[in-house]
Amino acid sequence: YYNSFYSLYSELNTGAEISPVGKLFMNNVYPIWHLWTEIREFNFLHFFIGNGLGSASAINSYYFYSNDMLNPNANIIRSLYETGVIGTLLFIAVFLTPIKKMYMNNIIHSKLIIFMLLMLGMYFAHRSAIPYIFLGMTLVVLKNKSITSGSTSG
Repeated sequence: YYNSFYSLYSELNTGAEISPVGKLFMNNVYPIWHLWTEIREFNFLHFFIGNGLGSASAINSYYFYSNDMLNPNANIIRSLYETGVIGTLLFIAVFLTPIKKMYMNNIIHSKLIIFMLLMLGMYFAHRSAIPYIFLGMTLVVLKNKSITSGSTSG
């Protein structure tokens, strides 16, 4: 993998045949390569706002000369290509904002932010529902805890 990845840029840049090992992870590389070629041509629009939902599969089909649905394995690549930097940052903000707006102990608040960032990291590494589940459970537990502690103190 190291040798294949090391020679990948020159293979893509010259249009040479991709090594057989490199073909195994090219569904993760082609969307980023396409963004890079647009940036080299000073077309920054798609880098910032993306190419649209589902376009990562379309660009992989284009480069693989195939009609199959070939999505990237890593969701960070899919997110950056489809929604751009702005959309990816908004997605992260959607999960961090509810936690930031909660009133709680600073130590618990910091731990929740770190755990949510870890959950988002896992989500971006490989697509899953973990940030949705974690945020939902956190909100339910903290809301229940605040109701319980509020009724016993009065």
